[in-house]
Amino acid sequence: MSTAPASSPSFDKPSETGNVSAGLRTVSLSTVASRVLGLVRDVAMAAAFGNGPLMDAFSVAFRVPGVARGMFGEGALTAAFLPAFLQERTHKGPEGGWRLASGVLAVLAVGLTILVLAGELLLFLLWLNSDPGSDLRLLLG
Repeated sequence: MSTAPASSPSFDKPSETGNVSAGLRTVSLSTVASRVLGLVRDVAMAAAFGNGPLMDAFSVAFRVPGVARGMFGEGALTAAFLPAFLQERTHKGPEGGWRLASGVLAVLAVGLTILVLAGELLLFLLWLNSDPGSDLRLLLG
């Protein structure tokens, strides 16, 4: 009689399968709600600001965090981190996995802080060198 190792999940029981599908349903419905509310937000902002430089500035302000989330939260970092985390956890125990996670988070925090500060400095310098009252200054401010 063979049993599955304690660390590997088994989805043979109906209750565990139901929990996974309930979680999947929750995430899917939350994603749909997020998309619909985003559309409502965009329609409301377009009605309030019209189609012009102010709306462009608003769109850019919302696009930058979305791109960062896509790169660091849903992109290659996640695809590379999860297998490495599980391998560390399997070979060196839970402490090894959490040590890897702490290291990755520390590097991300320092790297992203430096990147944000450099970006803010660049935007400030561009803002200082732009004409007062121009659309570029509105976009950069």
